[in-house]
Amino acid sequence: LVNVGTVDATARDAASSNGLVILNGGKLFGGNVTVGFAAITNYYNVGGVGAVSMVSNGLITIGSTGGGANSMMVSNANLLSTGLAIGNSSSSNSVTTSAGVPWLWNLENGVATVGSGTASGNVLTVSGGVLSNLTSLTVGSGALAVGNRLLILNSGTVVAGGLTVGAGNTVVV
Repeated sequence: LVNVGTVDATARDAASSNGLVILNGGKLFGGNVTVGFAAITNYYNVGGVGAVSMVSNGLITIGSTGGGANSMMVSNANLLSTGLAIGNSSSSNSVTTSAGVPWLWNLENGVATVGSGTASGNVLTVSGGVLSNLTSLTVGSGALAVGNRLLILNSGTVVAGGLTVGAGNTVVV
């Protein structure tokens, strides 16, 4: 898919178990992606089996405004995006990268936030591969954002101009 506008993988408001999957050499070039706007258990999977997938998005938001338990998986892919928000006034959302498979996620000098507003239990796991070109990475933005985590495992690499960790939030390397 090329020149796609905004993608909302949940159809909004209480939708559950909806997903967007790009794999086996698939390509998606489009605008902002939202997974889980006031909705639960929705997903966005980039890569996986087969040939390397290529995706270019604007801001990727996983979990927004009251939704929760939404997820994103990245493996065997090259991904470009202008930013990443995990748990924007939403809890228990996750973005995970798989170990053992070369991949690159270039955030094009954008910002990544794990938990903002009223948000808890959101997790960004970088397990192998490279998450690069971040202007800043914030774990827990705001007084009500607690219990959010950044995990860097299995030779994963994060390249960011700055890291802010709010009170009650965790980074594990």
